Amino acid sequence: MKAVIIARVSTEEQKEANNSLPAQIARLTPLVYGILWSYGFRTV
Repeated sequence: MKAVIIARVSTEEQKEANNSLPAQIARLTPLVYGILWSYGFRTV
């Protein structure tokens, strides 16, 4: 199973509002692992 995280920042305001690429990836990664885990994918 493969998963892709897509993150983007359009404006400086988004970056300043803690929506930078690293911040988005940090928030989304645990969610992806949780979704994969819930579907039975234990090796990620």
